Amino acid sequence: MSDWIRTSGFEAAQKEYDRQEPPEGRPLAECWECGAGIFEDDTYYWVGCRRYCEDCIQSARRIMEAPL
Repeated sequence: MSDWIRTSGFEAAQKEYDRQEPPEGRPLAECWECGAGIFEDDTYYWVGCRRYCEDCIQSARRIMEAPL
């Protein structure tokens, strides 16, 4: 890391920012479509005995609602 970054406070600011995010830990499940981890507080959908993350459901909705 350059001296400028160390002395400019960037490093301290980045550490402070990183502390704001809670640690993810180990996922409870995985999205069947994309494989993303599903964590305790995440919204997910159970469709046809498969778990899907919110991003995949939103993507599927956009595709289904698109005009032909």
